[in-house]
Amino acid sequence: KELFRLMGTNDVPALHRILRNAVNFSWGVDRLLQKVKDAIAGTYHAKNFSQLEIDLAVVVYDLGGGAALHALHKSPFAFPCRETIAARRAENRLRISVGEVRMEDLLHNIEVMFKPEEGSGPPRKAPMTLCLDEVASDGRLCWIPQTDDVAGLCEHASTLPSTKMGQDLKNITAISDAIRAGTVHVGQEILVAAFARNDDYDYGAKPVLILPTCKRGSWEDAAMLIEKIRQAWTISEWGASMHGDVVSIASDGDPKRRPALFALCMVREITPHDALFQHVGFLPGINLWTGSNFETQDLDWKHDMKRICKLLCTREGILVNNVTINKTVLAMWLERLTDVDWSEDSIFHLVNPMFSSSQQVEALLSPKDAQDVPRAIKLLSLVGDLPKLDRTGMNPSELETHNALSLLGEMLEALVEPFINPDFTISEQITSLSKFAFLLCALFLQHGTSFMPSHLYSDLQCMIRTAIFRVAHTKIMDPERRVLLCELGDDCLEILFGCVRMIGGHAPNVSPDVFCHRATAAVRLRKIFEIYAAWEMKARRLLLKRTRDADHLSPRNWRGELRALSCDLLACWLEGMRRAMATLTRCRCNVVDFATYFENGRSRGIDLLRPSGGKYLGISAEVDRSLVDDLGSTTSSTESQSTPIGVEIDLDDSARYTFRTFDGRAAHALEKQSTKTQQGFIEHWISNNSVSMTAPNPDLNLALPASKILCVNSSLYATLISTDRKSVSLCVMTCTLIKHKSQFLHSAPIDEITLRNSTYEISGQILELIPFSDLLVDEDTLKTEGALIHSRPDVFWLWTKRFVSVDKLVKKSSTSTSTATARLQNLQFTVNGRLVYPLTQGECVDFALENRPYLFFQHSPFLLEKLEGCAKTWSILDKELVKAQSAMVQRCLEEEDTRSKLLVTGAVRNGQYPYSVATLQAGLITYMSTTVSPPINGPLPCNICGKEVEPQERQNHMGHHILFSQHGIPPDPKHIGTVSSTFPCGFCGQSMQNGACAVRVDKGKVIISSCKYSHPLKVGFAVKSTVSRPCSNSPIVCPLNSCGETHWKYNMLRHLQDRHPNYTALLDQNLAFRDIIQVSAEEQSRMGLMDALMSSERRAPRSQESYDARRSRQPPTTRDLHGASPQRPRHYTSDRSVGGSAPSFTYAGSMLLPQHHIYSPTLNISARACNGDVFS
Repeated sequence: KELFRLMGTNDVPALHRILRNAVNFSWGVDRLLQKVKDAIAGTYHAKNFSQLEIDLAVVVYDLGGGAALHALHKSPFAFPCRETIAARRAENRLRISVGEVRMEDLLHNIEVMFKPEEGSGPPRKAPMTLCLDEVASDGRLCWIPQTDDVAGLCEHASTLPSTKMGQDLKNITAISDAIRAGTVHVGQEILVAAFARNDDYDYGAKPVLILPTCKRGSWEDAAMLIEKIRQAWTISEWGASMHGDVVSIASDGDPKRRPALFALCMVREITPHDALFQHVGFLPGINLWTGSNFETQDLDWKHDMKRICKLLCTREGILVNNVTINKTVLAMWLERLTDVDWSEDSIFHLVNPMFSSSQQVEALLSPKDAQDVPRAIKLLSLVGDLPKLDRTGMNPSELETHNALSLLGEMLEALVEPFINPDFTISEQITSLSKFAFLLCALFLQHGTSFMPSHLYSDLQCMIRTAIFRVAHTKIMDPERRVLLCELGDDCLEILFGCVRMIGGHAPNVSPDVFCHRATAAVRLRKIFEIYAAWEMKARRLLLKRTRDADHLSPRNWRGELRALSCDLLACWLEGMRRAMATLTRCRCNVVDFATYFENGRSRGIDLLRPSGGKYLGISAEVDRSLVDDLGSTTSSTESQSTPIGVEIDLDDSARYTFRTFDGRAAHALEKQSTKTQQGFIEHWISNNSVSMTAPNPDLNLALPASKILCVNSSLYATLISTDRKSVSLCVMTCTLIKHKSQFLHSAPIDEITLRNSTYEISGQILELIPFSDLLVDEDTLKTEGALIHSRPDVFWLWTKRFVSVDKLVKKSSTSTSTATARLQNLQFTVNGRLVYPLTQGECVDFALENRPYLFFQHSPFLLEKLEGCAKTWSILDKELVKAQSAMVQRCLEEEDTRSKLLVTGAVRNGQYPYSVATLQAGLITYMSTTVSPPINGPLPCNICGKEVEPQERQNHMGHHILFSQHGIPPDPKHIGTVSSTFPCGFCGQSMQNGACAVRVDKGKVIISSCKYSHPLKVGFAVKSTVSRPCSNSPIVCPLNSCGETHWKYNMLRHLQDRHPNYTALLDQNLAFRDIIQVSAEEQSRMGLMDALMSSERRAPRSQESYDARRSRQPPTTRDLHGASPQRPRHYTSDRSVGGSAPSFTYAGSMLLPQHHIYSPTLNISARACNGDVFS
């Protein structure tokens, strides 16, 4: 009883293991009771873990991390700890390829992935697939301790002298220079090559190549890479000899990899002497050319389906039986379908059951994610349902279109069903794919590329050919083995990527070294899930007929007869051909007698891959319409128009291509002879990923010179500032503070400080420099001329040990400090790192006055007095200042964002500044430039009222003027200007027509305007109406009808009336936009608009002759000649025009009303209110 009470009232740690021990060691009740008490007290821990517990702990650790496993280890479940599962997780790390792919790395990775575990026998051989695809990375470098390599560089790193970290920074500097020069790139993606078994078990992809890539290589580079991997698989004792030969090479249809696959898989024609010939040699139209080991190229069927959907969803569309099928036509016919299950769409559709079928179809044809495979399968399946529509009542045009849609629907259904219907047998799958192949060929013969791009046609036919050969290879290897067409393509590699991302959690994109670790963990998890299939999370929708689950079908889901011996390839192929011809007849299309057409096709060079003879369609140099978006995302706009996606190659010119003569065994022998993995070559260890940030070690020879580091209190730099708001001046500063984000540093690398988007802020003090010359001149010359005139190259500048004091640009105040008082804010200034021009030791040097006896002053004798007591000072050559000024001016002219960061100060308080020198050729030269316009960062007079306004207050201040003007409030007589009536700028109040004062929101955060009075302003700060800053006038992008124009909030009503006459109905459909653009009553009250409106209405009405449209508060119309939106100029012919501007508005009920029609009568009315009251 006590034992049951303890177990029933306590959470006994590892109770199941305690009971297991009681059985194994024949404990009595008393012994068991004592062990339970000890376990509750924490003095006894049962450790006899089963294999299931070890595997479960590994899954928890790999997916949840060490913290999750630790929590479960300390819980009553008493999971094994990390040290216990270490042996189970023991792994040989995969090697990352750096630069050129080495055979040694490939052979090592094959051994890591495919060497059987100890105690297990050799696996049975299976047809193998080589898969290649890219996955996104975070684009950063990493260090590999085992080989001392810097990984993360693209394949062009093979051109570098070395990629080793080494004992100094010489190699790192060379790598950095190469990256900046563009000869080597940091890989933004990782190319992964993996082998996968075509079997019922252990069919997951196992990576053997991890190569960061920039995707700028040629197709020949891709071909050489594939050839190396293929030969490595043949050479390795853990490869082909143990697991089986490669029968297909799969990819996702990459434009540069496609010609490489043709070059490798079209080199050997199957003859009657080959075993494959008896299975595929008599199939009409089949292409019998393969790789050297009978490999075929396989383009992933899911990618092909997505590309078909992209064609159907374009406005151009495709041509089927002389009928154009485009997005509009397809949408009209899909709306006629009834009993369509839309429940698997997004959650928006689930919570909106009244969503119309037209909206559902539009969402299907205009997806937000073009890579959504379930959506693609659903669309193709729905097109396959169109032939079932009732033709009663259709007119002749509709009947003709329906015939074409029926032909297209039957063709697509024949493609989709073999991959999503788990009840299909292998014979039914081959028959259906055969039907699709012949229908595809017939339509391409009829319309060519108007029906489908050549590349997509070729990819589909290659995929079907691989399916046929897969059955033939299996018949030869083991007729009892199941043929799993769901394993075609590189989908197994996509599943591996998904698992790697899932392990990453919130950081899916990783560096190459972390990817290696996660890929190994993903392979390990795949083995465990094969044993415990219930542990793997499956799709929530278990009904396999749903198309969304078709994206997740695995070999265990298929119920049909799939054994190879059950499939008669010739009979299935001919049956598919017969069904295709029957469909062409039924849909009134030109019928092709394929048996006759492909008769003697081998001798005539005609087959399904070359339906018209000649070269293969897959290597034609034309643009693939189904990939045009992908091209635009990877190339510039000019390149996408001139560079074809396809590459035309000559397959017969074998001597030209080096990959044809590559010898993997010889290359491996050469690698072992020339280089070996070095161990213990590092004499001492330093921080591997931050070597450049580590304090110099006496034993470490740093290749980075001191001049490449900016240090506090010891480094000089030049920059540009403006002291008059009209020009910029060069100044030399000594560094006093380095701030990087929220950290303050003693030093920082100059290359990082001066980056385009630098996050460094450098503070310093301006040196007072005076010019001197060391020309030998007699005293009489000095006395008579009073100033020395000489040629400029002889000038050098000396620091007087004084700093220039400059007024800080602040709002004028009656309590301003005396100009004689130098404060920190007048001596120390901060600039962005991009505006820093470092002066190295070769440009500025120490100068000892006693070493220069003949030192003559430049301007007047009193300047020489400033050097009294300066035994040692800085000396800078004049040419170095000229060089610095030229570089900084050029940088500001080329980079607008850099110019906007220039420092603007007040007038000079104390010191000889700006720097100036008198020359014989050009007279007095000052280091100032008017070429660069400084940003307007200080207070400026308002264009309307003349009041001095701080930069951050310009938008708020001008908002008052604009709002008052739009509501017809008369201006103050003292005003010096008026607000424009046509789209006034939120900074200056002038018209934005004809591109003036263009405004935009940068990355949704900062307001950027071309107005010369603009100031960078955060949107989150500008859109809020507060007591201190009541104005919420900020740029807003109009979303109505995909307009996309950006206007200030107070101008939005004018834009809506001009561009969207039915805006009231559109706003009812876009409530969020309606709420954003309305001006609240609180904002109007805070801005004083209510008092001003009510006061102005109490005034006597003006005569008709003095009528002002702006004061009438009449909304403008589209007939207003001056009211066109500035981004899209319009010209109207009208018998009248309204010169008034649009009032701000609010939304009341279903009516959009001007704000001055909605105000509270309880507000206090001032005695006199006008446009100037708020600013007095």
